[in-house]
Amino acid sequence: MKTPSRDIHPVCRMRSGIVCLGLLFGFVLIGCRLFYLQVLQADVGAHQAQQQHEKTVVVQPDRGVIVDRQGHPLALNVEVASLYVRPPSLQDPQRVARSLAPILQMPVAELRDLFTRNQPYVWVKRNIPEPIVKKLEAMNISGLGLTREPHRFYPKGELVSHLVGFAGIDSQGLEGVELQYESYLRGEKNLVKYQRDALGRKLASPLSQDSVPLSTGYHLTLTIDEVVQFIAEAELAEALKRSGAKSGSIVIMDPLTGGILAWALHPTFDPNHLGQFSTQDWRNRAVTDPYEPGSTLKIVVAAAALEEQVMSPDTLIYGGDGQMSVAGTIVHDPAKSSWMTFSEAVARSSNVGAIKVAMELGQDRVFRYLKAFGFGEKTEIDL
Repeated sequence: MKTPSRDIHPVCRMRSGIVCLGLLFGFVLIGCRLFYLQVLQADVGAHQAQQQHEKTVVVQPDRGVIVDRQGHPLALNVEVASLYVRPPSLQDPQRVARSLAPILQMPVAELRDLFTRNQPYVWVKRNIPEPIVKKLEAMNISGLGLTREPHRFYPKGELVSHLVGFAGIDSQGLEGVELQYESYLRGEKNLVKYQRDALGRKLASPLSQDSVPLSTGYHLTLTIDEVVQFIAEAELAEALKRSGAKSGSIVIMDPLTGGILAWALHPTFDPNHLGQFSTQDWRNRAVTDPYEPGSTLKIVVAAAALEEQVMSPDTLIYGGDGQMSVAGTIVHDPAKSSWMTFSEAVARSSNVGAIKVAMELGQDRVFRYLKAFGFGEKTEIDL
């Protein structure tokens, strides 16, 4: 039986009106929100959706190669295998640690600690030799994985090792020109996009249309000559053997260009096997260790004497029979001589002659010319 509208209580009518208005207001809000998201924020929504099914990863480029002046490689990249573990996926970590310990030559406790970490991904061992890689592949343990990654290799071993330096396990420069030119050798990072599903699993890895080919680091050509370097190191080793000295250095420079042709030091080291050498063996003594300039200063004094017209090539200097007293010390020449010309004193590298020329110049002029030749200033060598 239908109830006449006049029988509906006014309060009920008011409540019904409020409910209808509320529903109408709600629908209006939803419509405004949809308009805002679908029209005004359409680009933002499309970008968020794209981020949900695409992922961008950073790919480090191959490190640049270092070569000598003839193009012979001194530092290059090779692929090596590294072992990692996904602890949540590994069954029975204790048993796996015991079985891998003798193969990897690692303590069982250390492996167990790596296998039980609360992390999704943990490195176990890097730079694994191929025979061990084959054994690991044959074991096929779930939760363990092998990946190939670039590793720095020095084909000449100890040759010019102090100059080239070395890179770390993640191909970052740590010593020598490897460190000095790190930003050039490492190159720019590459960004690669791939599609993924709702669980984040990789579906495909096509390069995006607007991407560029993967870049590599810049190659570096040194002024070093491998042949000259080999001869210098061989001669240095022979000289150390004859003299019984603990260390030595030979630097050979092109006098016309200033380019370094050889940089030989001892003790030396092999950057491929750093663990077998101490940090003292890495020290580049040619740039870190101070030493007396010795007879090289005689050229500076001679140049100053000619420039100041204190001496001429034919000026006579008394050699004092090869010895002279200076500040309470007797300075000797290699051979006795009486009178000699300025030219002869320079040619013979006479200590007495150089002292007398310096005394004629005076300490102020000697100091001024030493500064003019760069003594006391930074060499700005790129090491």
